Amino acid sequence: MKFSSISIKNFRNFENITNLDLNNRNIFFGMNDVGKSNFLAALRFVFDYNVRKNGFQQTDFHNLDFENKTIEIIVKLDISNDNKYSDMLRANHRCQICGFVTDDLDAHEVWDFDIKRKTQTLKDIICICSKCHGVKHIRNSQRLGYGENAKQHFMDVNNCTELDFATHLTKAQIDFEEQNKIYRWKIVADLSNFGLKNSIFQERNIPFIKNPYDEVNWEATTFEGKKKIFQFVKSLPPQYWINPPNVLSIDVDNYQGIIQIIANDINKIDWYLDKQKIKTKYNVVGKFTTSLKVENLEGKQLYFILFGKGGQTISKIFELMPQEVL
Repeated sequence: MKFSSISIKNFRNFENITNLDLNNRNIFFGMNDVGKSNFLAALRFVFDYNVRKNGFQQTDFHNLDFENKTIEIIVKLDISNDNKYSDMLRANHRCQICGFVTDDLDAHEVWDFDIKRKTQTLKDIICICSKCHGVKHIRNSQRLGYGENAKQHFMDVNNCTELDFATHLTKAQIDFEEQNKIYRWKIVADLSNFGLKNSIFQERNIPFIKNPYDEVNWEATTFEGKKKIFQFVKSLPPQYWINPPNVLSIDVDNYQGIIQIIANDINKIDWYLDKQKIKTKYNVVGKFTTSLKVENLEGKQLYFILFGKGGQTISKIFELMPQEVL
């Protein structure tokens, strides 16, 4: 028996992944916060009763929209007699950092980062225990409440003091912040070195989004103030008691290439790229939260129009810059 494919809908940062091919030897790698842990969490929900028995939490829903969205996680299995992957070696069942012997090892990728060339190169994939993995991803361990456990494990393995740990952590945080200044890395990964001879590595094409509202303090900006940063078009005949759609916030995530908008008094939104309509989304009732992914978009100027009973709200231009110019 082996994995065949997985589909994930409306789970955490995954809006809709359909029939992603899997087998019993899979490698997931990428920058922090791209969703590797969320992907594994989706698998755990299916296969781990101790996780599944608690049900989905509100924070598990994509964009926190637990009222209107349904989470779907579908894993397909191949139950034929092909056991090609059944004897996968796991570093002799020994953590390659601390030496702990266990059948429950995690794969951890080792990268070399060249900030000047904006290139990250996959150097190795090692098998490590969950405690060492928690140290490697210390920020996530701290977020989940296991930061002290990770710190103690680091000191035990390295036979060092708390000051040594703090020094190492500070350097790691400085390196992380320097690397995080680069939105698009060129990835070099020869997967044939890890037993995947016929695999093709495909880089994502995510243009950089220049946000015209980057400096706006949405909580402090009144509706009158928004007249200076949006073009409002009143409905005809005018309905003086109803304003055009009111934008509450605009958030741009240049790591994932997503523009998220929250607005009131809106029936629908149209997105335009180089003056050509590319997407329409409707709102039935209440506050409207919507997003647009710019991955694989070919164009330079992006804007949206919100439609409501009181008229239209037209945005400024979001400029899209190709990855290679970053």
